[in-house]
Amino acid sequence: MICGAATAAHKVGVARLRAAQTAVVGSLGDSNQALASSGPGASRGARPHTPDQGGATPPGQRTTTGTGVAPAPTMAPSTTAPAPSTTTTTSPAQMVINTSHDFAIALLETLGDPVTSQNTGAIVSWARAEGGAWNSPAKYNPLNTTRRMPGSYSMNGAGVQAYTSWPEGLAATAQTLQAGAYGRILSALKAGNSEQAVEQAVASSPWGTGSFQLLP
Repeated sequence: MICGAATAAHKVGVARLRAAQTAVVGSLGDSNQALASSGPGASRGARPHTPDQGGATPPGQRTTTGTGVAPAPTMAPSTTAPAPSTTTTTSPAQMVINTSHDFAIALLETLGDPVTSQNTGAIVSWARAEGGAWNSPAKYNPLNTTRRMPGSYSMNGAGVQAYTSWPEGLAATAQTLQAGAYGRILSALKAGNSEQAVEQAVASSPWGTGSFQLLP
């Protein structure tokens, strides 16, 4: 009976040893299979993606490598200010007056009246009738006004003045016309549409020119 019991116990021990060996072998097989799946021969699709490897980029993950087109650089807004305008205007005092036509334009601009061919033609004819400024001792005074200005002086018995500059002569002529006795002349020049109207206004005024011929 004792011998039979020992034999049975021996068989049970052998069976347990074999079961343990089988479990160990199975565990080793699983480890080898896992190593093989991540080794050099494993499929790229089964390996986790890194920036220097192939395969698709997982959603939400950005990489800084590859051949994608870089975004176009943005241009900074210009801070250069526009160049200031160089347009200039010439005041009557700055004009170069060499002819009676130049004087006519300067006088009209001093008065603020329109520079029309009718106005300039009438003033040129008036200046020719008076004979001042050019070839005359009444310097800078084409219409022979008698208004005194700083530095001016009388050049005849009527008190016609010789002035020191064109700005002074223009100012004296404009101030004389605006003194109150020459409203018809100012109205005709303001209209600017008739040489005859200017000539008639001068002829009927106390200026002293009288009627004069209008130049063609």
